[in-house]
Amino acid sequence: TIAGRKDLAIAKELLKRKFLVGLFDRMDASIERLEIFLHWNDISDDARSCQHAKVNQMMANSINHNLDLPLEGSPVWISLMEKNGLDMALFEYAKFLYDYQGHTLFGIPVSSV
Repeated sequence: TIAGRKDLAIAKELLKRKFLVGLFDRMDASIERLEIFLHWNDISDDARSCQHAKVNQMMANSINHNLDLPLEGSPVWISLMEKNGLDMALFEYAKFLYDYQGHTLFGIPVSSV
């Protein structure tokens, strides 16, 4: 079956209730939030350095620098948005939740979010 607006609403509710949102483009802050949330923030400097090195290595390996993305507004971009509109709506909601959780769970002022 094809996903619809009802499925999007369910996915948003699950994301809100069950997940701590992290964003790839804010990886360091996302990991810091995860550490605080899970009470893992009392690690040694050596362990933290090792963690950062591993995360940076994984991020560098996951980025395809030769990827040609379609220009926003182009026919290809419009087609992708039509076919993946619900996914994009969920992603936009995840970005909103990231900021919202930053404020409500971690005390980040709204003006910083």
